Amino acid sequence: RAAMIVWMVALGAEINNNVSIGHQVFNERTFTLADGVVKTSTYPGSGLFLIVPTVLIALVASLAPALKKSSPNGLNEKPEAFGPF
Repeated sequence: RAAMIVWMVALGAEINNNVSIGHQVFNERTFTLADGVVKTSTYPGSGLFLIVPTVLIALVASLAPALKKSSPNGLNEKPEAFGPF
């Protein structure tokens, strides 16, 4: 679930802001020093910090039915029949 959520959010940001997924997670900065040496610095982008809360929210949402002990929970008990499945 977390991977699906993160993928769709990153894809939406890429389409809306014209920023690649790699640049959402990591930013690169290129600068020239006084002696003419060109340095490239890579540092975390805002997308890197959004990974952890997204995973935690999806984990809590997945575990909530088991923690509430709702019956049947579908994890260790047979779930109710649903549609053609």
